[in-house]
Amino acid sequence: MLDEIHDIDDWSQITIWALIDRIQRSEGFSHCIYRETELDELWRILDIASATAQREGDGGADRLLQLKAVAVQAHDLIGIEGNLAGAADVLREGFR
Repeated sequence: MLDEIHDIDDWSQITIWALIDRIQRSEGFSHCIYRETELDELWRILDIASATAQREGDGGADRLLQLKAVAVQAHDLIGIEGNLAGAADVLREGFR
């Protein structure tokens, strides 16, 4: 389960909690790459959703932009600092 990249199809609580769980249990370089890839996909989905919300004048655009920033921060904590625990904390706090 940890030795593969999981599809990220949405930003539901189930998806985010599963991602947090994988991040917390991940170890080593390969796992970090897999989790970063999953966070990239989360960012992509949130980027599309926030752009759509902005274009349509949806009031939820600000929240989507915040969630997108959370995904970037978690990604950077893993990719730049190797801080898996910090990334999990950022996601947990940002998506509650």
